[in-house]
Amino acid sequence: MKKLLLSSLMLAAGIFAASAAEATIDFSQQGWSNEFEITASTPIGDSGISVAFAMGEGKNTPKYYTSGTAVRMYSGNTMTLAVPQGTTVTSIAMKLASQTYTFADDNTGYSASTGTFTADPKTAKTGAWTGTATEDLVLSLVNKKNNAGKWPQLRIVSMTVTYTAGVETKCATPKFSLAEGKYYNPVEITLTTSTADAKIMYSINGAAAAEYTAPIALSEVGTYAVKAYAVKTGLENSAEAVANYEIANPVEVGSIAEFIMAGEADATPAYKWTFPVVVTAQIKGEGFGATYVKDAAGDVMYIFGKDVPAYNTGDVIPAGVVGEYQNYNGVYEMTYPNGDTFAPASGNEGFTPAVVGAGTIKADDVNKVVVISGTYVETTDGTKTTKSMQDATGSVTVYYQSKWGVESATNGTKYDLLCAVGLYKSTVQVYPIKFLPEGGSVETVSTAAAVRALEGGIEVNAEGNVLVVNAAGQVVANQAVNGTATIALAKGFYIVRAADTVAKVIVK
Repeated sequence: MKKLLLSSLMLAAGIFAASAAEATIDFSQQGWSNEFEITASTPIGDSGISVAFAMGEGKNTPKYYTSGTAVRMYSGNTMTLAVPQGTTVTSIAMKLASQTYTFADDNTGYSASTGTFTADPKTAKTGAWTGTATEDLVLSLVNKKNNAGKWPQLRIVSMTVTYTAGVETKCATPKFSLAEGKYYNPVEITLTTSTADAKIMYSINGAAAAEYTAPIALSEVGTYAVKAYAVKTGLENSAEAVANYEIANPVEVGSIAEFIMAGEADATPAYKWTFPVVVTAQIKGEGFGATYVKDAAGDVMYIFGKDVPAYNTGDVIPAGVVGEYQNYNGVYEMTYPNGDTFAPASGNEGFTPAVVGAGTIKADDVNKVVVISGTYVETTDGTKTTKSMQDATGSVTVYYQSKWGVESATNGTKYDLLCAVGLYKSTVQVYPIKFLPEGGSVETVSTAAAVRALEGGIEVNAEGNVLVVNAAGQVVANQAVNGTATIALAKGFYIVRAADTVAKVIVK
């Protein structure tokens, strides 16, 4: 008996000693491009373990950035290690990016489904998990602001997993790509299992089970109980996984003011605009979109999202737009807009931005698109350079949005700056859209009409109504034109709308 027991212990020791191993994944070696959204599981070496990132309770999707060569986890995001049946994970060592970014205050900013998750992104640039995981392990960046009032990130360059391999006798339980809960737009759910070559069987609301071959689409308003299990010849069927979802109608609002009021009370649901809006500016690029709009009352809103279709300035976006509300440090925004709810423009009402003094811009102007006629100034204090627009009324800080692709202006040069008003740490600033030469410049939006400055007035060649607004935003001329006409004006800066043309002129 003693001999048998000793042999068994030696055999067990031999198995565990032989099975102890490490596997490393370097995210810079995955062939991912900049800002790559990580939506699929990625194997960690030959361990049979894979890692997947998800939005979780957060508002931003985890992405890989070439700057820092790291995966960026945002507040609320999760990282799941799929652990095969029979395998035990005992530790994870993470290398974090050597960058300055927003950190959690302490280890209460990190959580794990089991074991202990800690990180020191500021000094040691490392993260660690320790414990015993025999099934899928979920690590989370807690969805809360730090003491400075900012949302933390965690930027992971690579990680090494220490594990003990075993013999798989049962299929791994399937996992759902989407957290269960209430959603206001159609969703798709991907099912995965870490058991190689296993089939996944699923059912919805008690219907007969079917083999999973493509993402499950839920689009109709209602509740759904999705069940799934994995099967493979030679292995025991997995446990059944269950997730409950609800597709709900968005909350309807009748104006931008009502959208802000409802969003401030509850930012959880999606909202549907039952009113049209006019585009005051739009900047679009690869993987990025910024759209500024106003409603009939003149209230303004910033729509942040790449899925908004391309529109022209002045286009009318019909009612029916759906998206979520966010108050981002005092800036009201629509986020996660549903691109399918943006209909083609129903017309073009035109839009003439108000010409404002640099020193007169205030927090109430946030999200407005305006023109500042003044001097662009850069000043350096040590290693910090401050950019501003200055005129007789004062100055305002200029901040270049990196994705907008606006070329830097020349220091000390006068411009007519078309810009959007923003806010940072309670300080008003403007985001350049376009620097135009000051004095006699005409920006033609359409070739339907021509406008040029004369001494003591302007000459207009157009068919239709001509509207002239001065620097104070006052209408100084509004008349019908059929062909070429001259309109007498005092010296000063004006914005002229003739047919589909918007022009900026200086009368001398």
